[in-house]
Amino acid sequence: MGLTLISFYTDDYTKHATTFKAKCEEFSIPHRLTKLESTGTWLGNTRLKPLFILSEVRLHGPCLWVDIDSVLCGNPMAQCDNGLADHDAAFVGYQNWKNRPYPTNVCKDPVDVLLRMFGYVHAWSGSPASIRLLEQWCEECSNEQGRKLGDHRLMQYAIDKLHVAGEIDYGWLPIPLKEIIRVQRMPTGFSARPRSKP
Repeated sequence: MGLTLISFYTDDYTKHATTFKAKCEEFSIPHRLTKLESTGTWLGNTRLKPLFILSEVRLHGPCLWVDIDSVLCGNPMAQCDNGLADHDAAFVGYQNWKNRPYPTNVCKDPVDVLLRMFGYVHAWSGSPASIRLLEQWCEECSNEQGRKLGDHRLMQYAIDKLHVAGEIDYGWLPIPLKEIIRVQRMPTGFSARPRSKP
């Protein structure tokens, strides 16, 4: 499919961006890193993500998003390309990141999806359905109305809404990815407990 790694950063993350760019070049990863003006808050900046990704996908086609403060330890592009094959979008499952198998059931409770999705890394095919999901994610961020929810949880809400409605087909990025892309911190609000069986 030919993915390009994309990310953005604000002034506060310039040091991360410098390191990230150097790793992209070291591992010969095709990339586009963009500096954006800060909204003035960390939470507001996180909500810029879906609109940025949507613009990139519309302009350039399939892409892999990785948060700028992640650490690249190798080239993830072939694995991510395979994980996205035949899907509109592909994600990393939190339980899988913790060496648990992916769940096979669809969660209908949007809060429960927190046990499934890990928002630092995701791939987008550029299909009409992937565009629709990004638009839904943008809508979730626009309709925040003061709730203190960041982009990860709002992405998960958007995924569940469209997946339960049968409008999106998403896949899972491969397990070894965690050895190639390492995050600086673990997400708040995620539980490491095993899921109960349906």
